Amino acid sequence: MNKKNEFLTIGELSNVTGVNKKSLIYYEKLGLLTPIYVNPETRYRYYSLSQFHIVEAIQICVELNIPLKSLKNFINSDQTMNFTALFDYGEKLAEKKIKAIRKGLDYIHQAQEEMERIKKYKATKDTYIRNIPEKLCYVSPYDPKLGNRAYYTEMTKLYEKLENDGFEPFYEQGILYEYLPNEIKRYIFIEIMPTTDVHENIKRIPSGNYLCKFVPDYQIEKTPELFPELFTEGKYVLAIEVEVFDDTPQEYNLINELQIFLDGEKIIWE
Repeated sequence: MNKKNEFLTIGELSNVTGVNKKSLIYYEKLGLLTPIYVNPETRYRYYSLSQFHIVEAIQICVELNIPLKSLKNFINSDQTMNFTALFDYGEKLAEKKIKAIRKGLDYIHQAQEEMERIKKYKATKDTYIRNIPEKLCYVSPYDPKLGNRAYYTEMTKLYEKLENDGFEPFYEQGILYEYLPNEIKRYIFIEIMPTTDVHENIKRIPSGNYLCKFVPDYQIEKTPELFPELFTEGKYVLAIEVEVFDDTPQEYNLINELQIFLDGEKIIWE
């Protein structure tokens, strides 16, 4: 029987699919594209027309960053592809990838807005008032006596913890203080993506007008000294210090912003 008349050679399959021969042989080594027939004398490989669709599916998976080794789970015993199961799997991965891209774009847009704002206020040493939208923060107790090294170590642990709890980090991170009549509650925090979940580590930071000031390094411990007029007896004060950066060379992460909520008496924590 002349197999060449029935099937495609590796060269013909390469021409039809646009995939080079080395890649086709690599797919064979992975167990994804076993030739229908191999000539015992010439060792020429032959493929069925249905395997054209397998190569197409493999290329789609490459574009979606689906690990090729996982495709073996979708190859039937007769060397046909279980496209229904494969595309269901691919759809889930594609949706996850789209979500990650959208998250990345949101971060980029937030960073661009932040840099424009910093350019506007950077030259002044004065305070300024700006309206800040509500945000959700994942928090952990903070001890300022531990120093900067411990701060970043604890921040790394906090990222791991919030992700283990099923939350997604967003843009800001920093330190949050609640100045109460008889105590100060100190936290490090990471802003998270919006969620309806309730968790003991989540604080909802209210929208509203904040008195802001750019400061070098962390100055939140000096908030009562910097803004004594806000610390009247018995008044609740919410202070936040966040890391910001601009696009000036050699100045990345050298500027922080203190944010003092101006309507502290209206806060009701969830």
